[in-house]
Amino acid sequence: MSTPKKLTADEIMAKARARGQSQQPVPQTPAISDGTKIIRLRVADVDAYEGNPRTEEHADFEGLLGSIRADGISQLLTVTQRPSNPRHVLHSGGGTRLKALKILSLEEPEKFEFYDFVYKPYTTESDILAAHLAENIQRANMTFWDTAKGITKMRFEREHETGQTLSSREFEQYLKQKGLATSNQTLQLYEFSVEKLSGLGSQVQKVAREHVLRLLRPVYANLQALWLKHAGRTEDDFSVAYKHWVTLYPSLHTEYKADDLNDHLQANAAQELGYTVDELEVMISALETNPKAELADLMSPRQTAQTAHPASTATDQGLANLAATLGGGVPANSAAASSEPDSDDSEDDYTPPPPPLRTQSPNTLRVAHGLKPDGLAGSRENDAGDDVPPQEELPGVSFLDSAFQQVRGYLLEIADIAAVTSYVTDAPSMPYGYFMEIPLAGVLGDGREELPVQAWWFLANLSGQLNVSMLDTTDAYGQPVLPETGEAGFRHVMGNEDLWTLAVAESLGGESLLEVDFAFGILTDPTHPLGEAAIALVGACRSYNLAKINGGRQ
Repeated sequence: MSTPKKLTADEIMAKARARGQSQQPVPQTPAISDGTKIIRLRVADVDAYEGNPRTEEHADFEGLLGSIRADGISQLLTVTQRPSNPRHVLHSGGGTRLKALKILSLEEPEKFEFYDFVYKPYTTESDILAAHLAENIQRANMTFWDTAKGITKMRFEREHETGQTLSSREFEQYLKQKGLATSNQTLQLYEFSVEKLSGLGSQVQKVAREHVLRLLRPVYANLQALWLKHAGRTEDDFSVAYKHWVTLYPSLHTEYKADDLNDHLQANAAQELGYTVDELEVMISALETNPKAELADLMSPRQTAQTAHPASTATDQGLANLAATLGGGVPANSAAASSEPDSDDSEDDYTPPPPPLRTQSPNTLRVAHGLKPDGLAGSRENDAGDDVPPQEELPGVSFLDSAFQQVRGYLLEIADIAAVTSYVTDAPSMPYGYFMEIPLAGVLGDGREELPVQAWWFLANLSGQLNVSMLDTTDAYGQPVLPETGEAGFRHVMGNEDLWTLAVAESLGGESLLEVDFAFGILTDPTHPLGEAAIALVGACRSYNLAKINGGRQ
C-alpha cells in the first residue's frame, strides 16, 4: 500500500475552498441523562480550546500522525458547544490529536473529513478548563508551570462566574470535585510561581515544583524579612523589586538553573540593600535564629560569620535529625524545635520557612510546608538531655487532630510530587483515613521505575489497604472500613484474584511492590524525589499513632 501524498499548503487551501460548505449526514446516538452523546462532525468545524493550559508540543507529533492515519483514534475526542456559537470546541483535552485530524482531513478527506466525537452539553468556562487540566495531568503531559498557570486561571474563572472570592479551603474543595485534588501548600506554590516568576519568559517552563518548594519561595520569605528591617521598605516594594530581578535573569543566562536564579536574586537584593552577598547571607542566618532581631543586631555580619558552625556539622546534624524523626524525638539543636509557635495558624497565611541553603532536616521541611515542627512523639528530651517544652495545641484543635493533619499534609505532598493525588480516596475508618484507588490502565506508567507507580505502592502499603484482612474488617457501625467504590474500585478488584492480577499488570506497573526493600529504598536513597517527604510522613504516622495511644494527647 502506497503512502498518501503529502499536500503542499497551497494544495490544502485549494481543497478546502473546493469543498466549501458541502454537507454529510450527521448520525448521532441518543443522549444519556446528562446530555452526553456521540455525534459526527466535520473535523474542520471543531476548534481547539484556546485556553488549553498545556503549552508544550507533543514530543513525537509525526509518530502520532502516522498512528492515527493507520489506525484512527482509539479514544474519541470530547467536544461542547458554547451558547450562540455554531462551532464546536474541544471540551477535555485532545488538542494534538485534533491537530492531526485536521491535517488528515485535508490529505485524505474520504476517510477523515468527518469524524465521530463525544458531545457534552456546555456548562461553564471553568468546567472546560478543569476538564482540560484533568485530562492533561492524568496523561502526565503538563509541566509544573503549565499546571500552576492553569490552576490559577481556574480560580479566576470560578470567582468571575460566581461573583465571590474563594478561600483557599473552598477552592481546594472545588478542585477536588473536579478531579483535581491537591493540597493547600501546593496551591500556594502555584500562586507564588505565577505571581513572582512569570518574568522568566520561556525559561519558566523549566521551573520545577521542588525548586519553588525547597529554594525559591523560602529564600523569597527570608529576603523579604531582611528587606522589611530597613526603614521605608515595604512588602509591596519588595514584591516589585523581586519581580524586576526575575525579568533580568534571562538576559544574563541562556538557560534556567534554580541555583543560578537564586544566586542572581540574592546578589540583586544585596546590591539594593548595600551589602556584599556574604554579608547578606550571614545576616539572613542571624535573622533565622532570631526573627524579631532589630537591624542593628544584624549589622556585624563578619563577626557573626566567625562563629558559624563548620559545613561538616550540617551533615552530622542531618543524620541526627533523621534518627530523631524515625524515632519520634525532637532533633537536637533544631531551630524549628526552639522557635515560638505561630500566633496565627490561618491556612491562608504564609509563615516564612527556613532557607534550604544548608542541609534540611525533616523538621525544617515541616516548617517549609507551613506545619509545626515535629516534637510529636517519643522522648521529650533532645540528644543533649535538655528538656523540651510540650508543643502547644491550636485553640479548639486537639493534639490528635493536629497529628492527623500532619499525616494528611505529607500524604498529599507525596501524591502531588508524583501526580497521583486524584487516587487518594477518603476512608475515615482506615488507619490513616485514606486508601489508594486503582487508576486506569497505563496511566501511572508501565514499570516499577516510574515515579507514579512507586508513589502509588508506597502510599497503598502505608494505608493498610493491601492487607487482605481489611476486606472483612468493619467499623463500630458494622460498615466496611475499606469503602466499596464500584466494580472497578479497589475493594472489589482486591477481592477477586483474577481482577487483582489484571489490575497489577495493566494499571499498577506490571508487578506487585510489596517487598520491604522497595519502601526502604525510597526512605534511604538521598536522591529519590519522594525521600524527604516519605521520611516525614512515616514520622507523622508514628506521632499520630502515639497520640491515639495517649488518648489524643502528646
